[in-house]
Amino acid sequence: MLSSATVETILIRKLINLSKEEKAIVFENIHEDFFQNNLLKSYFNYEKECYNANKQPFPENFFLTNGVPEEKYASLINISPSNSISEIIIFFKNIYKDRNLKKIAKIGSLNISQDEKEEKIKAILSETEKLGSVFSPKNDAKSVTQSYKNYIADSAEKYHQTDGMIGISTKIKELDLMTKGVKNRDYIIVAARPSMGKTSYVLNPFIDAIERGLNPVFLSIEMPKEQIMARMLSVWKNIPLEETMYGAAGSKKIEREIDTLFQDKNFWIEDFSEPGLSSSHGVTISDINKVLRKIATNNKIGLIIVDFMQLIVHENPRIADQNQVMTGVSTGLKRMTATYDCPMISLSQLNRQLETRVDKRPIMSDLRSSGSIEQDADIIKFLYRPEVYLEQELKKLIEEGKGNIEFYSKRLSDIKNSKTTRAEIIVGKNRNGPIGTAYAQFVKNIAAYKDSEDNKLDSMIADAFGPVKKNQ
Repeated sequence: MLSSATVETILIRKLINLSKEEKAIVFENIHEDFFQNNLLKSYFNYEKECYNANKQPFPENFFLTNGVPEEKYASLINISPSNSISEIIIFFKNIYKDRNLKKIAKIGSLNISQDEKEEKIKAILSETEKLGSVFSPKNDAKSVTQSYKNYIADSAEKYHQTDGMIGISTKIKELDLMTKGVKNRDYIIVAARPSMGKTSYVLNPFIDAIERGLNPVFLSIEMPKEQIMARMLSVWKNIPLEETMYGAAGSKKIEREIDTLFQDKNFWIEDFSEPGLSSSHGVTISDINKVLRKIATNNKIGLIIVDFMQLIVHENPRIADQNQVMTGVSTGLKRMTATYDCPMISLSQLNRQLETRVDKRPIMSDLRSSGSIEQDADIIKFLYRPEVYLEQELKKLIEEGKGNIEFYSKRLSDIKNSKTTRAEIIVGKNRNGPIGTAYAQFVKNIAAYKDSEDNKLDSMIADAFGPVKKNQ
């Protein structure tokens, strides 16, 4: 049997990362008297008080206030055990029973009357008998049925109000029809090779969440917040990136747009390059949680975006195995969908091995050396822009002087001069829906993924005859 100290530590580690619904089960079944460690008991009570007051707990602040140095409380906050809630409750119950049996054994040696001994034993046995119902699962037929009724009523209302859309929109109709949007508690991976526009793509749902007042959070580990703002303004208002990023048309115009657009809008862009936001060896899941907990104190977060997950490091700097690191990162990100009760979109790089294939469209196996991402994700989307590779191939052929150089040069010029290029969003995994490909267009001067009704036809023609030259 596990020791009381071990079980208490396991519970607190688990409790820190549970959703509100899961915490309700813990508080209903575990009492503070079960604890022997005073610090852990105090933290348990602190979590319970926050739960009852509907407030976001701050573990870091609690432990620092109670004189616990960061290096000691970090292992509690950063490591979530794999044990289920029911297992932990059963651990507590067994330990408490064992503790009571030991109390009964000691009563026999007490210098008190027999009647007093019997009274003490009866009181302990009464307590122990109550433990038989300490964990009574609520997922019986009646409760599950009611839960499903609530779920389907909410989903049906959203479905009929939005023509089949339930979640946040990606602004690409074909894709939204396939996935029903970015739904609550979805853990979504958007994966691609460099230069495919991963950041550009996720700005669409980020903007939609802002417009709907959902308090989205963009966690940028790669790009400064100013660049994210510039890209978002370009996508949102169709302003050339030259203007929003470099001020090509002067700053006054951009300032006016910002003042008008972002008035009364609520969102966060957290730049982890800023001092104090990340650990000494890099950005960890713990660092991300610290930021999100502060935001969630007074705000209901409606969407979290992480750009991008391969830049997140393990809590333990000595762990260098990439599979092990990414497994921990993916598990930590997925857990946040429950903790903050919102969807999570995480950007991911793909293995460079796909560059060696003739058909460079990403497939699921391109993710397989990335820990448990494929298993954890509810939806996996791959971004593919054929002209990116075609442009590279044409340049190579021209440099080598092989074949019809004049033809290759004209095709290369067509690609460079086109305002848009084809884009494919390949849904490789969709836990609750179909998989397939949604067709869109990538607008170059604003670096944005846009809806395109004719792009599927364009894509089929181009695959047969080469790139389609768009109207100038």
